[in-house]
Amino acid sequence: MQPPYSNSHDVSLCRIDKHTCGACCWGANIKRSHLVSRLRRQRDLFRHISSAGTLPGHARLFLHEILATRGMNLLWAVLVRLPGIGKRRKKTIAQSIVCPFMGFDNDQETCVGCMIHPTRFEGHDVRSAVAFALLPGITCGDANYVCTGCTRFNDMPHDQTQVFLNAVTALDWYEYTQTVRAFACTAVVPRPEATSESNCS
Repeated sequence: MQPPYSNSHDVSLCRIDKHTCGACCWGANIKRSHLVSRLRRQRDLFRHISSAGTLPGHARLFLHEILATRGMNLLWAVLVRLPGIGKRRKKTIAQSIVCPFMGFDNDQETCVGCMIHPTRFEGHDVRSAVAFALLPGITCGDANYVCTGCTRFNDMPHDQTQVFLNAVTALDWYEYTQTVRAFACTAVVPRPEATSESNCS
C-alpha cells in the first residue's frame, strides 16, 4: 500500500499521479540494473524484520542496514573518517550508495518508497537516527525537508505544472526519478520527447 506522502508545500513530487521519485535516496551514479536488484532485495529483507504497521526497533533496523549493504557501510564508515582522504571520499561515496531503507512498494515493482517513512508508522520518524547511521555527513533529510525540484514545481504557474505532469505521464519510477533530478538541477520543464538524464553534479 502506498501512503500519501506529504510535506509543507502543496504538492510533493515524491508521489504524484501514481509516480514515485527516489532522487534523494540513491546516488546519481547508480545504474538502473543495480538499483532494481538493490530495491528488490531491500524490500524482501525488510519484510523479514517488520510486521504490518509496526516499526522495528533500532537494533533490527541497524541489522537491516548491515545486511542490505552487505557490510559495505562498515567499510565506508572507516574510509570517511580517515584524515586527509575522508572528506574527498565522502562525495564519491554519496554518489554511489542506495539508502538501505528504500525499496519497491509492491510486488509488481512499479513504484518505490521509503520503508520507514513516518506515514507508514503513525508519524513515528526514525529516519535521521537509522538511515546511514554509520556514515558521518551522509544522512536522511529532516522531517520537513523539501527538495529543490519540489520547491520549483510549487512555484511554477499552473499551466507549467500541467506541462510537467503531461511530460512525465508515460515514465516509469526510474525515468521519473531521473527527470525530477534533472529538473531540480536545471529548472527546465521536461518535454515528452526529451530524455530524462541528469547532468547535475
